[in-house]
Amino acid sequence: LQLSPHFLFNTLNNIYSMAYFKEDNTAPAIMKLSEMMRHMLYEDQGRFVSLAKEIKFMENFIELWGLKLDEKPTIEFSHEGVKDRHSIAHLIFLVFLENAFKHGNTMDGRIAIKLTLDKEDMLHFYIRNDVLKARKTAEEESGVGLSNVKKRLNLIYPGKHKLVLDQNTGSFEVNLKIDLK
Repeated sequence: LQLSPHFLFNTLNNIYSMAYFKEDNTAPAIMKLSEMMRHMLYEDQGRFVSLAKEIKFMENFIELWGLKLDEKPTIEFSHEGVKDRHSIAHLIFLVFLENAFKHGNTMDGRIAIKLTLDKEDMLHFYIRNDVLKARKTAEEESGVGLSNVKKRLNLIYPGKHKLVLDQNTGSFEVNLKIDLK
């Protein structure tokens, strides 16, 4: 698994611009990118990582992606019910995040991300983004990424997950349930 090179180069260019104009949030942006790279390179000693660390990765991803967007969609991210005992397949949500930000980059758009765990350790991951009607569907443009994450889910969580992708004229939704027991 790897982060999109476009994301990395665009983020570095944005941080360079921030440094050039001596913006106050330059150092925190560099630290967030560093944390993300560390998570990607060193956390995957096994198949699973702490869900709390994966959430921190997603928060950094969202914040850094926001630096590069020319048009600023409304971004909502919430999570609840996460305990220290919860672990998840490393970067299992990354394709969904990248697709949402790639396809949801619209001025009046909205990206909603919600992750919850119930008392039975059932994880519910939901992401919805508005899409431009002129673009190809998210599945058409990112078929390889979605195909790979489907294969990973089948290998890592056989019989313990359900993935539903829903594309309509104005939005793309991902509903993923994983039994973490």
